Amino acid sequence: MVAAKDIMKTTYAKVDMNDTVSDLQGKLRLKKQTFAVVFDGKKYKGIAGRRWLLTSRVDTSKTRIRNLTKKSSKRGNPFFVPKLSPSDDIAKVCRLLANADTRALPVLDKQKVVGVVTARSVMRKIKSEYKGIPVKELAKKKLVSLKLNDTVGDAIKTMNRSKVDRLPIVDRFGKIAGIVTEFDILRRFHRYPATSRRTPSAMSHDSWSGPMGSADEKQKMVGLPVDNIMTPYPMVVTADMGSTIAAVIDIMIKDDVNSVILVDDSRPAAMLTVKDVLDDYSRG
Repeated sequence: MVAAKDIMKTTYAKVDMNDTVSDLQGKLRLKKQTFAVVFDGKKYKGIAGRRWLLTSRVDTSKTRIRNLTKKSSKRGNPFFVPKLSPSDDIAKVCRLLANADTRALPVLDKQKVVGVVTARSVMRKIKSEYKGIPVKELAKKKLVSLKLNDTVGDAIKTMNRSKVDRLPIVDRFGKIAGIVTEFDILRRFHRYPATSRRTPSAMSHDSWSGPMGSADEKQKMVGLPVDNIMTPYPMVVTADMGSTIAAVIDIMIKDDVNSVILVDDSRPAAMLTVKDVLDDYSRG
């Protein structure tokens, strides 16, 4: 039987509650991770990831992680996640990952963090169970999408509400025009501290590559059409509606994403998420 201790990793990004949001972002980039384990001294406190950052519109150079969690409720907050014991089996790991809708869970032994189990490592382990099974048997047909003139603010709200890390952008004919992801937003929205005062001169795809961070500048970005920051099709990660679940899991693992848009005749037709797979596996 596969247990948490068999698939956990012992190296991961770590931050302290007294670190700033900028410190967190820097460590995520340095470690090439989508999450970090947060400690208060030596005491484990939670998991901070991209989705958590999406809701934190702050001066990243000054705001400490501690300040963002003071008024947070454990209910429905992605910072607070379940804890695993080393002996928890993979079905329980899948269930807890899916229920918390998180990318990682800490493994604690005698109140000490001994490792982290990631959704990516779990997907590697269970992928063989889905060989030959059509993706349409598990994919969600009710797909959330945005139009080219929808705003970055609309994208942030939709991602948080739908709990996905990417959204297809469609043109007026309903065909996929691009993809906007959490990373597309975060690399512009949280890139620089509020001490910078450069204002973008044009509404182009690269308008927000320079310093940005004041309340006024952030408000302007939230109001930008998503086609200013999206990755244009076909330069996006998608899968054909005729794919197998195992093939789509391979894409998730390779690109470290928690959802894949499925297309049919250049139109976004459905979506498969890591949560869908974990839910299915946990039910046996």
